[in-house]
Amino acid sequence: MRYFERSLELRERLYGESHPDIADGLISIGLVHVAAGDPELARPQFEHARAVYEQTLGPDSSRVGHALGCLGDVAMLEGRADDAAT
Repeated sequence: MRYFERSLELRERLYGESHPDIADGLISIGLVHVAAGDPELARPQFEHARAVYEQTLGPDSSRVGHALGCLGDVAMLEGRADDAAT
């Protein structure tokens, strides 16, 4: 995890807090949380990434879709299949 967190710190220093590369880093951290069995820690990372993608790339970006898919996976892991499908 420390490598992903360090990478995110470097990206934030280089690009600021609203750049697609920041969202990419957040997705990576969220995926680590999912792999570690901690979907509740992944959700805020994916939500933040989605917001950054929407702000920087627009709501119809494929990267917004990717973040939404990650949120759907988290919902499934948390037993919230109805949320995942909407």
